[in-house]
Amino acid sequence: MQWIYSGQIPALHSHPEDSLDWPLFDLYVLADKFCIPDLMDQILDACLDCMKKCNWTPAADSLQHMHDCSTRKSSGMSRLVAALVCYVLCTYRYSNAEEECPRGELHTLLGNNEDLRLQVCKTLRAHPNGKVFIDPCERACYCDFYEHAVTDPCPRSMK
Repeated sequence: MQWIYSGQIPALHSHPEDSLDWPLFDLYVLADKFCIPDLMDQILDACLDCMKKCNWTPAADSLQHMHDCSTRKSSGMSRLVAALVCYVLCTYRYSNAEEECPRGELHTLLGNNEDLRLQVCKTLRAHPNGKVFIDPCERACYCDFYEHAVTDPCPRSMK
């Protein structure tokens, strides 16, 4: 309700694995259904900021829940889940991502979700050769996950 009056999503204070913050993903579905891209972007900002603050890489079941909240294959949430999967797949040797989200669980996640599998392939193909895959939470801008067209200026950066 706070967003309706203030236009701001409150910061997440609990660990992302706690069920307290999961309604935020359900709110994302509602924002997508009612075509409220600014709310969708703010939800992604809140989630990514919380993941960064907690140094948390979602486990496969959390990624599945996030993917289930992606009502469209092209949504920002879908792109975020694909980027998180790519990060775990490509950097497991260099981080704690493998401990938090084992590749065996990712195998099951990708095996059960053809559209996610295709999005991961698309994301990997678009990634420059020889570059380390950056944790989505550590990017300077979360613009890759926002709901504006690639050719349009990011409305979030203009605020």
